[in-house]
Amino acid sequence: MTPPAALLLQAQVAQLLRASAFLAGDPAAVRGEKPMPRRVMGNGLRELDIFLVDIVALAAGARRTRRVYCAAEAWRRAAPAMGLTEASRTALVQLRAAQNRLAFEPVRAAIGPPYPLALACATYSALALEVFRKADAASA
Repeated sequence: MTPPAALLLQAQVAQLLRASAFLAGDPAAVRGEKPMPRRVMGNGLRELDIFLVDIVALAAGARRTRRVYCAAEAWRRAAPAMGLTEASRTALVQLRAAQNRLAFEPVRAAIGPPYPLALACATYSALALEVFRKADAASA
């Protein structure tokens, strides 16, 4: 990976981590007040998913002829070349299904911390860091 591409990848991973921390830090839910609206949560998770699509494509050096809109699909395409795990792709499929159901708000009060939204954000962060580490190791 060329130095400019590595810096871009590092910046995108940092951006995903910041967005994830912002989305996961829903202080209203912790205080027992009205939590973040479901639409905001779903949109935020979709944005994290798109960030991860771009990170995987950049790390894999993929030239796309058409846009991939799902991190699980990007992961599937890049997995053989980068050594990414199938278990992580399965987690991405489940996260995408949860975004589409917007299932996070109704269950948060019932189960308490750590909330599913925070766990989803942590998963996206961990997967972005995994891609970054694999790309960094491949370029070394």
